Amino acid sequence: MTDQAFRNINPRQPCFLIWRVENMNVVAVPKPQYGVFYKGDSYIVLSFALPGQRRGASSQVKEGKGSCVAHIHFWLGKETSQDEAGVAAFKCVELDDCLGGFPVQHREVQDSESKLFLSYFKNGIMKSFIIDNGRMGFIKKKAYPNHTKVTRVIEGGEPSDFKCLFKSWPMPVATGKAYNNNKIAKTVQTKFDASTLHSNRALAAETRMVDDGSGNAEIWRVVDFDLKPVLKQDIGMFYGGDCYVILYTYQVNGREHYIVYYWQGLQASQDEKGTSALKAVEIDDKLGGAAVQVRVVMNKEPQHFTAMFDGKMIIFSGGHCGWTGGPSSDGPGDSYMLQVRGTNIYNTKALQVPMEAASLNSNDVFVIFTKKCTFIWCGKGSTGDERQAAKNVAARSPREATIVIEGQEKAAFWEAIGGQAEYLSDKRLQQEESEHPPRLFQISNASGSFTCEEIPEFVQQDLCTDDCMMLDLWDDIYIWVGANARDDEKKEAERLAMEYLNSDPADRDQETPIYRIRQGCEPPTFTGFFGVWDDDFFKNSQDYKELGQQLASNNDAVVLVQESMDANGGVNFDEMSKYPLAELQVNTEDLPSGVDPKCKEMFLTADDFMKTFNMTYTEFLGKPLWKQQAMKKAAKLF
Repeated sequence: MTDQAFRNINPRQPCFLIWRVENMNVVAVPKPQYGVFYKGDSYIVLSFALPGQRRGASSQVKEGKGSCVAHIHFWLGKETSQDEAGVAAFKCVELDDCLGGFPVQHREVQDSESKLFLSYFKNGIMKSFIIDNGRMGFIKKKAYPNHTKVTRVIEGGEPSDFKCLFKSWPMPVATGKAYNNNKIAKTVQTKFDASTLHSNRALAAETRMVDDGSGNAEIWRVVDFDLKPVLKQDIGMFYGGDCYVILYTYQVNGREHYIVYYWQGLQASQDEKGTSALKAVEIDDKLGGAAVQVRVVMNKEPQHFTAMFDGKMIIFSGGHCGWTGGPSSDGPGDSYMLQVRGTNIYNTKALQVPMEAASLNSNDVFVIFTKKCTFIWCGKGSTGDERQAAKNVAARSPREATIVIEGQEKAAFWEAIGGQAEYLSDKRLQQEESEHPPRLFQISNASGSFTCEEIPEFVQQDLCTDDCMMLDLWDDIYIWVGANARDDEKKEAERLAMEYLNSDPADRDQETPIYRIRQGCEPPTFTGFFGVWDDDFFKNSQDYKELGQQLASNNDAVVLVQESMDANGGVNFDEMSKYPLAELQVNTEDLPSGVDPKCKEMFLTADDFMKTFNMTYTEFLGKPLWKQQAMKKAAKLF
């Protein structure tokens, strides 16, 4: 039975509410008292907001019908009674059940509150997880401090930062169902039952879908500060240099509902972006304010947006008309290449990439259109769902598509894309599913203190040029240094990466290499994990001439952090034991005792090092990593 205090909560309406436990009952706290807690009491705090919306005691929660993100906290004062603490914990679970079971629960203790909890009353957001699952009894049994934070995680809904604490995580068995709360597996999809979304609100929140995208969509493109209707044959085709406005109408119980999407290409001008936002407001005003307005940035399209195009959404580079000297074209031409990403008709989209072999990667499927033929190239790491999605994209051509499997290409295929060449085929990209998916973190001290926050479902534009980023690929870790990153951020990023690796409870290999790379010098083993990579993306975000000068004066484009740290305060070259070159040019098992096989060069004398590499050890460290390795191989020290 639901507590009377929780009965008026609308599970689709954003809100921020606080209750206090009084005489074993839950009593609402007046809003003027939000942020005031008494150490002798226990409280329950509900944060229920739309994604991206500021949440907290002082924020004005905007009404809307989008999918909400919910967090439930029960706060325990230092002098609260065990009975009150128990009621708070029990009512927290009851509130969770009332909201469909999808909120995340947190236990907070006075003076040891999580950063997420504190962010409701001041700036700053961060979540934390512990593996141990339990409440007060478990904490006492383990003799943990009373202020230990606890986050409740349900089976089948484990977030990535929980799963990463284990060396391996079993992949779920494919069931063939259209909806699965575990978002890891790429399974064969059956027909999406949109009718369940309104009776099962938790499902709607999880899938971010109001229906299956089959409603009525009116689409306009921004042209000369106005909207121009998109022709029927061009629906689903977007250009990165343009902006679009879409009015989507769907029905619930016989009543019309509206969503106004305004899509903004990455290369669109500020005038176009501003016009798209203004026109979205105008359309909403004509509907009496009944529409939900959604800003959509290229490459960050929500699933419902892509679902409107039945698996045939295509994003071309350039623009239809272009403004202020921007790109101008009427289409992609007769020959072009698309990278297809997605697992079903509801989340599939295709992006134009340069028509060359270097654009391929083993993790995806590509469709190549020419005047004479159409090819579907399937990477070894692609799934059957992705290949089927590519067939839907290829259906726009009247010619039957030829399936090409990676490693079995014929001459006609290579001729169509300008010749055979190297492309990203890392072994990790050849696996349909990985136990350790890539994770991207942003490292910054813009707020005055260092923070490290994970970025889910990342793409290239998530790389912030003012900060450092850390990409964890399990077998390798990359520290990406933005052009405008501060020196202290660079040093802290390296220290944090080392600590991140050493403290990982998943039994990580402590010899896992950590590379530092600079903006503008990203190797394909880095860019390949960001989907479509645009080499010109950062040109508008910085003084590119200044960056070029920096790169010309510092050739450490890729540096192995561990060796770099050794050269700057760690193990010193001169302090190492020294051996003749011949004694180091042997197999690992025959090396002198104490010699690290990964850095044999450090055990040479300064004279032998100069004779072998024609440079000093310090000069050697200044070379790019690939150059260092090539030189070591040539000297038979690799």
